[in-house]
Amino acid sequence: MDKIAIRELNNEKQLSPSEAIRFCVKFSNLAAENGMREQVVNFETQKLKHYRELFEGAVFAYGLSHIQNGSVLRIILKEDSDYDLCLVRVEEKQGYTRPIQMKRLVSKDKDPKANLDSLVASLRKYGKARGLTVVIYAEDLLSLDLSSVVLPENVEVEEIYIFGSNKKTKEFCIFGELRSRDIYNYKYKLVLNHN
Repeated sequence: MDKIAIRELNNEKQLSPSEAIRFCVKFSNLAAENGMREQVVNFETQKLKHYRELFEGAVFAYGLSHIQNGSVLRIILKEDSDYDLCLVRVEEKQGYTRPIQMKRLVSKDKDPKANLDSLVASLRKYGKARGLTVVIYAEDLLSLDLSSVVLPENVEVEEIYIFGSNKKTKEFCIFGELRSRDIYNYKYKLVLNHN
């Protein structure tokens, strides 16, 4: 799992974060217009989990592209046993592909026992998954002291990003990367071009 075969990825459709977000929003709006249950509209069923991970991954990639000075990021939706999607950073003559494992910390009103430290500790199950980036989406959380999050020993994934949102304000925040302790606290809203 240390390397992903580029040949294999070249056969997959790549989307910009904006394209992926627009696709998911369109799907969600269509479900709402047809009177579907809220769980379907919000991709909160097991069958729609892939779309939720695509949306959350795309929102993360959208913000990360701004943090990384407008770097061009593409998403490859490809669920494997070790990851949910890939993030491709396109540079002039080189780039990198990073497998992403999405994790979700639900809000306290959905699960009072939900706990960020426990979720981070559960990442031990990936063993020595070098090259794997875990992105934790913290639902309804817009501020976090990243230094207070405990990184247990034996969590050996390459990177652990944490980002959150506020559903009322439709604002997102990338708090930072846990392993390096890079703190961003980058707040943003989605501004999508409709071309």
